[in-house]
Order: sequence, then C-alpha cells, then structure tokens
Amino acid sequence: MPESFRDVLLNFAGSVDFGWELNDCIELPKEFNEIFAGECIWNVNNLIDIDESRESWARECFSNLEDEYDKVWHNKLAFMDVANGDKIAIDLERYPDYTPVVYLSHDDGEGHGYILGESFKDFIDRWTLIGCPGSEDWQMMPFIDTPISGINPNSKNALEWRRLAGLSF
Repeated sequence: MPESFRDVLLNFAGSVDFGWELNDCIELPKEFNEIFAGECIWNVNNLIDIDESRESWARECFSNLEDEYDKVWHNKLAFMDVANGDKIAIDLERYPDYTPVVYLSHDDGEGHGYILGESFKDFIDRWTLIGCPGSEDWQMMPFIDTPISGINPNSKNALEWRRLAGLSF
C-alpha cells in the first residue's frame, strides 16, 4: 500500500464521509454550472470491494494493454467509487517511487487518466482547498490545468470558486 495512503489511514482517519449540496436557487457562473454537490469519501473497510470492482472493469471491459485508454485501468488501487460508475485510484505503475491519484472513466470521460494529485495526501490537500467539488471528472475539470498537473487550488477558477463558496483558506 502506498506510504501516503497508509499514513492517512493509520494516522488521520480510516473512514471519511463528507458531502454537501447547493441549494437549487443558487446560480453559478458558466464554468461552475455543473457543480451542484461535493463529497470526500473513503473507507478502509470498503477498499477490497472498490478495487475488486476496478479489477472487474479492467478484466472485462479494458483488457487490451496495447490500447492507451484500457491501459489506464491497470496497476491501480481504487479507493473511491464515483456516482456515475467511474473510480478514483492510486496509480501503482511506478510504486513505490511515484503513486499519483488518477481518475478512471468507464465511458470516455474527459478526465480519464488525469492525475488529480501527486500522492493521496497531495490529492486530499488540493481537493479540500477547493471544498471537495463533486467527484465526477466534469466537476473537477474546471480546476485542472493539464492532464498531469493535478487539481490546482490556486488557479483562476479555483480562486473564484473559493471566493463564491466563502472558503477563506
């Protein structure tokens, strides 16, 4: 298990379940109009089931390791289910030296394979700085500059989102 993930599970929390929803009457600028809710969820007790589900997707639907899209589903440790069936996972391809958190889309989502953070701790730090907007890729994309940049909590969009949400950190 990657050190960053293990450290959080053992020394911070083995389980986190945080969520929020916007009131329907709130109007947001166009770049944020798909962000209506947010969440941050992980539970050590669900890790085996979540990753077995990822393995099933990899084996049954994304088995061609010559295909770049399929390849992204392999050598991962999924720790979060996304409501639309996607996964958020730790990339174990270069374990233990480099274990970024990545987005796994099962239906050609724009964020498929995007790095969300350089490690589990880095991902959680970046995501919480913008208030954990929804876990679907299209809800995170306004805060990601490039496929390898991770969530940028100091981007123009992130700073505007933080201002709108009243997040002062």
